Amino acid sequence: MKSIRQEITVRLLTGTSILLIAASIALCFLVRSILLKSFDENLRTKAKTINALTMLEGNLIESEFHPDTMPEYHDEENPDFFQITFQDGTIINQSESMEEEPLEVPSLNGDPEDIENMDLTDGESGRYILIRAKPIKEEEVDEEEEVEADEIIFEIPENINPEEATVTIFVATSRENLDGTLFYLYFLIGGIDLLVLSGICLLVSITIRKGMAPVDEINRQIKEIDGEDLEKRIDLVKPPSELYRIVHTLNELLERMDKIITRERRFTSDVAHELRTPVSELRTASEVALMSAEDPEETKAFFEDVGDISRQMEKIVNNLLTLSRWDQDEVEIHREEVALKPMIDECWTRFSKEAESKDIQLDCHVEENSKIFTDREKFEMIVQNLIENAIAYSVPGSHIRCRMEPGNPSVTLIIENQAANLCRQDVEFLFDRFWRKDRARSEVNHSGLGLSIVKALADILTIQVLPELLEDQWFRMQLKIRI
Repeated sequence: MKSIRQEITVRLLTGTSILLIAASIALCFLVRSILLKSFDENLRTKAKTINALTMLEGNLIESEFHPDTMPEYHDEENPDFFQITFQDGTIINQSESMEEEPLEVPSLNGDPEDIENMDLTDGESGRYILIRAKPIKEEEVDEEEEVEADEIIFEIPENINPEEATVTIFVATSRENLDGTLFYLYFLIGGIDLLVLSGICLLVSITIRKGMAPVDEINRQIKEIDGEDLEKRIDLVKPPSELYRIVHTLNELLERMDKIITRERRFTSDVAHELRTPVSELRTASEVALMSAEDPEETKAFFEDVGDISRQMEKIVNNLLTLSRWDQDEVEIHREEVALKPMIDECWTRFSKEAESKDIQLDCHVEENSKIFTDREKFEMIVQNLIENAIAYSVPGSHIRCRMEPGNPSVTLIIENQAANLCRQDVEFLFDRFWRKDRARSEVNHSGLGLSIVKALADILTIQVLPELLEDQWFRMQLKIRI
């Protein structure tokens, strides 16, 4: 399994190492180029100095060598080399080092100047410069203080014009100091790279550990959350913006899970409570029937009670199975044009006896031509449950109001009734399964699943259900239906 910590560390170190090494290599090349250019310029200066001491007087070339001012050519341990040759290859002058340990002088091949590496006589690495130049006319040389010099005179052959005569000057020197400087430079840059990389490793490790600390804290807090206590929330002190969204989303998820599990626990408890009552009634009725087995009236009453209880249990079980099927999206939708007024009247007729027993009237202000496009069967179940619920919990002698409000892109069906004991805190529990204001659940004919069915069907049909308790204790249920 990949680790974000390791992935970030490896990528940062790899990228930083590549950049650092590339920069170091570029720096090495740059400094090497500068040092080599300076080294070559020094060689060029030496060659020009020797050229300045090579003068033309008539048909004679005079080469003056000053041992006192150029001791580098007499160094016993690490001497420099020079050689002056005429254009026909005749050696005019050369250093003692060239006489003792002659070097193989390369040819110039027509180029005015050539600078290259070469091996010196002792196998040491060196570098040479080879230039072609004309001897300087003696009258062009300024008079200077006389210096003791070894002067060599070379006579130009008669067939060569002295004005066009050229000489080739060869100067070679050891690269020992240059190579030593470059080696020290490479070693220094390499050492600095190692120190920098070590520092970067330490810095990256500390930074990532500190940066990942909130993630570790989130993981620790999540481990402390279990199914028995979902009220805990993840709490970070000044979380980073990236983790803030994650923490917020996790807390929202925990809140939803807490609500779901709380409802499921309540649902399980309520199922047991709802079924315990009819089962207890069945047992009581059976005991009474056994005590009066010879009384036909008591026996008949027993079976009537058994039938009522069985129907109530069947209704509860069927409603639970229906809700379970809808929760699993096992439902088909068949949309068609539905006339609202006839449907409301038909649903009201089904509960007319219950309404008459409580002296409740229906004030329906839905026009005859009001139509919507939806699944007839499922929408009829919504209206039926809302009317049944309104009748069951309305104040006796009150009215149930029903009206339609047009709109775009949706129309709103509103059903209102006067609720006796409902308060605003109860509204959020209305769609919970088995929830009823009367926790004693004394009403046998109502299982507390009606509004749960309404909400489930509304979600399937993409209808927005909005419950609201008004100031005058009127309860309003709005169904926003898209046209």
